[in-house]
Amino acid sequence: MTGRFQTEENTEIYYYIEGEGYPLLFIHGLGGSLNNWNESYLYFLKKGFQVIGIDLPGYGKSSKHEDFEYTISHYAKIVKEFLHFLKLKCPPILVGNSMGGQISSYFAAKYKSRLKALILVDSSGLNEMNLFQEVLIHFTFEKNNIAQILKYMIDIFSFNIFNNPKHPNAQTFIEEQKEMSKEEHYHGYCYALNQSTKAMMNAGLKDLLSEIQVPVMIIWGKNDRLIPSFYSEKFLEAIPGSSLKLIQNCGHVPQLEKPEEFNLYLEQFLNSILSAEEKTFFSKQNKFKNLITKIFKKGKTC
Repeated sequence: MTGRFQTEENTEIYYYIEGEGYPLLFIHGLGGSLNNWNESYLYFLKKGFQVIGIDLPGYGKSSKHEDFEYTISHYAKIVKEFLHFLKLKCPPILVGNSMGGQISSYFAAKYKSRLKALILVDSSGLNEMNLFQEVLIHFTFEKNNIAQILKYMIDIFSFNIFNNPKHPNAQTFIEEQKEMSKEEHYHGYCYALNQSTKAMMNAGLKDLLSEIQVPVMIIWGKNDRLIPSFYSEKFLEAIPGSSLKLIQNCGHVPQLEKPEEFNLYLEQFLNSILSAEEKTFFSKQNKFKNLITKIFKKGKTC
């Protein structure tokens, strides 16, 4: 099921929610959308979880306003507001990729009691750039340049995101970006990219990660060209009690390039942190609800 949620500041958020098990909230990265998790939605629905995806403001089918505050802290606030709107029966498990990981880390550090666990997937927030890289990024994502540059660099970006640029999901990514470039809100999307990139660079996580108190798993593509895998070790060192899984022959988006391995590692982690009672609570609740529904229907036919 998909829906739209209006924030307090009238930003419209597009989301996907399915299932009635323990809730998993997936947060995409820079330039992405909730579609980046399609293979994980299906897998964990079959495992009995509730899966939730969100198009962050500026991306996918959510609002793309130039008066929106594109900062990591504000994105985290939007996530908190969204979770309040959903009225979940228990604290969710956050799964964030790239910028989504940075937002999720900030959320975990600032809103400790609202979260069960955290999974960081090739997360931004600790990566450092040399002067050449900073100048290149500022030029590429500068407001007056980005719309034209993106149209000609989509294939190059795909090469940097996927270890194997010929992967079927890489081709899907390219097609989605090309379709986006034809939409009327494309300049709003480009503005979001511009501001989000600045936000990622200006909001490092170094001083926040030690405040995270929930179980954390780090999953990283060994061949990530955007945020090299040695940053996974930095996250591991910075977050007490965290664990790390590296996926070989994989780039920046393991959930798309190596979905089988990614989903397996995530499932193993979930099994390690959720008690048997937590796993079965929702299924028992649903069986009870279904039983009541059947009894009610029988009663109406008498």
